[in-house]
Amino acid sequence: MKYRFSKASVIIIAVILCFASACVTTAYAAELDPSRIASVGSDSQTAYGTENDSFPDSYSSAELGYVTPVKSQSYNDCWAYGSLGVFESALLKNGVSSGNMSPNHMNLWATKRSDSTGWQRNPFEAGFTEIATGYFTSWQGAVSEDEAGEIALSYASKGDSALTNLARFGVTGIEYISAGDTAAVKRAIMNNGGVFASYGTTPECLSNNKTAYYMPPSYSGSYMGHSIEIVGWDDNYSKSRFDAISSVRPQSNGAWLIKNSSGSYNPIGGYLWISYEDKLLLKDKTYINFTINSFEEITPKVRLEQNEIFGATYEFTYLQEEKSTFVNKFDFSNGHNTLDKVVFATRCSGAEYTVSYVPANARGTLEADPEKWKKLGSGTVPYSGYVCADISDFSLPLGYGGIAVCIDTSAVNEGISQTDNGFVKSGIGVGEWLRNSQTKQYIFLNASKREQSYIFQNGEFVDLMDWYRDNNNDSIGGTFVIKAVTIGEGASVSLLGDVDLDSTVMISDVTMIQKWPVKVAIGGYKDSEISCSKH
Repeated sequence: MKYRFSKASVIIIAVILCFASACVTTAYAAELDPSRIASVGSDSQTAYGTENDSFPDSYSSAELGYVTPVKSQSYNDCWAYGSLGVFESALLKNGVSSGNMSPNHMNLWATKRSDSTGWQRNPFEAGFTEIATGYFTSWQGAVSEDEAGEIALSYASKGDSALTNLARFGVTGIEYISAGDTAAVKRAIMNNGGVFASYGTTPECLSNNKTAYYMPPSYSGSYMGHSIEIVGWDDNYSKSRFDAISSVRPQSNGAWLIKNSSGSYNPIGGYLWISYEDKLLLKDKTYINFTINSFEEITPKVRLEQNEIFGATYEFTYLQEEKSTFVNKFDFSNGHNTLDKVVFATRCSGAEYTVSYVPANARGTLEADPEKWKKLGSGTVPYSGYVCADISDFSLPLGYGGIAVCIDTSAVNEGISQTDNGFVKSGIGVGEWLRNSQTKQYIFLNASKREQSYIFQNGEFVDLMDWYRDNNNDSIGGTFVIKAVTIGEGASVSLLGDVDLDSTVMISDVTMIQKWPVKVAIGGYKDSEISCSKH
């Protein structure tokens, strides 16, 4: 198979919905190869339980106090309310009172930026699941309404006007839940409080008292997309309660309890029961369902190193290989020099992974000899999504360094040939542009740069921007979603005499020190250049 794609055509990767939208809003991925979506392992086993778990007949996070009050959305932002509800529930399940998180801050953050990058939308348009996962894992949200204050939204709003230092907690683990995996949904609700999901809504499928909803598989009418939080279930919820206008009832009992975002519009306070047999809820593979597995309290001593803020908009599986190594380079010169965790995005559930530190010289050139890398940890990818690998407090050398994630899918592919549809390619989440194939308009524009992400192949580092240019004729490129959680005092740390802050003391530093008094006397140095005054 050749991998020189033109971007004239693109494929669907997600549908994220809005109650008030005129139609279902669809996101399209940047490239052609549909196997990039299918190349995932089984999600039936997670780090939080097994597929053989037994569950109670009914369960409600709302009754147990793990759900914040039902809200009433103002715009096409059900995706914000649903995903924020999942974050709020995860906090409450862990004994943290989050208060109500601000949908307006999230909505503002997810608009087009001043430099035209970011999500290509205004605050009154529908959104996408990837907005939520990027927002949470960038630690730029979520933000409590008290911290966010009044946020006025307009068509002129710019995403970079949203304050990014207000979040109290940053997400480190997000699990994507496969369509049809009801055991994983129940497990996630019991462990984390709730699950983000989406379905198609129409008055024709709503019961007379507006408390039960069922879209039969045979339904062929119009509907609008809508995102919600699933907070419970009842295996014995009677099918007779689904007395919708369509008069078609489910074949069996059982329903999911969802927290809606339309206010207290019915006798059960704005909650809704949706049949297990609903046509779209947890059935449609184009919808991304997720739960939040882990998060970190953000303090001055904790820092997130990242090369992108929007998260994984796509899965980088172009290489057609079972084993690949992906690297992000960072500058660890900010006083947070203890590596605590590594967070990376991948859909290769069941694959083996290894996390390593890659040394670099003062100029940022990464060490190409793997024998000189430091292995930090390894394990099995527990689920598709954002995986958090705990590191045993590795002391990071001052200056540039790389975090390498090697993903090996050979165990998942045992007995499967590369030509079979079940073959899983090694892949990692990448921030890559998205475009609507019908309108040809961008949905998302990344701001990727050189010397941020690399592929390590045949003993050499290939800059990801060069790879996109040479293999995809793509000048926009992408950035790998590999993040480092570091700990330190937060003060700037540098070597005595290291004037240019390149982590080494050389003749050039001595020369700058000698020249500094003269340059300052004649006003020749800019403020940013007078770094020797700190030593």
